[in-house]
Amino acid sequence: MTEQSTRVKGIRGDPQAPNVYQFSALAVVRDAIPDTEERVGEFAHGIIKGLHLTALQKSSFRFHPSGMTIVFILSQSHLAIHTWPEYRSVHIDLVSCVPLRKAEVLACFREVFRRFGIERFIFKTERMTTGI
Repeated sequence: MTEQSTRVKGIRGDPQAPNVYQFSALAVVRDAIPDTEERVGEFAHGIIKGLHLTALQKSSFRFHPSGMTIVFILSQSHLAIHTWPEYRSVHIDLVSCVPLRKAEVLACFREVFRRFGIERFIFKTERMTTGI
């Protein structure tokens, strides 16, 4: 397929075209990472509440011997949290179709990790639009 054939008509340059805001963080912490649905869910609820988002549905999976993934479907899009307790690492991926301030999301993510003592923290954000 050519680039031209994959475009949706009427979108190019449309100021009403949807934007997608993606925020990702990867943290390595000093203390042990929680590895239960309840505790990882506390991370998620802290982010959801802190950013005034609305959770619609939750799904989770526990890996063996350790690790957890929890995903929340939000009215604004989704939030996923993945843990690797054996590496004291957590990854957060938040995607929103409503604008969120980078500084506010960064502060919220850092607050989630703060109580575990952050050793390494990587934060990335991207805005994508179909109105290219």
